Amino acid sequence: MAHFGLGPDDFAPCEVTGGPGSDVHHIFGRVKCEAWDRYGITHADDINNLMFLSRDVHQWAGQNELYNEWLMKVHQGFLDDGITGFARQPYAEESRKLLQLVIEKNRV
Repeated sequence: MAHFGLGPDDFAPCEVTGGPGSDVHHIFGRVKCEAWDRYGITHADDINNLMFLSRDVHQWAGQNELYNEWLMKVHQGFLDDGITGFARQPYAEESRKLLQLVIEKNRV
């Protein structure tokens, strides 16, 4: 979180829900792929390939790679202005649906 000037005791939001974040997620993985070229990613730990997520959203993202493009759009917006997916149009509705899925999964 040093990229954002945050220390270990600072609040850092999940880029999707806006709630407390806890995990760094490699959006397009740690191995070079075609998406790296498309988004100007130069190495696995490039800030453009890393987003901060809650544990639940991180686990969901790791199991649902079809959403990587959506996650990248949310991440690019967050890098631009700090607004999370939950508060950003047109991604707010998708973020709410994801949060509901995560909540329901944790009830089981």
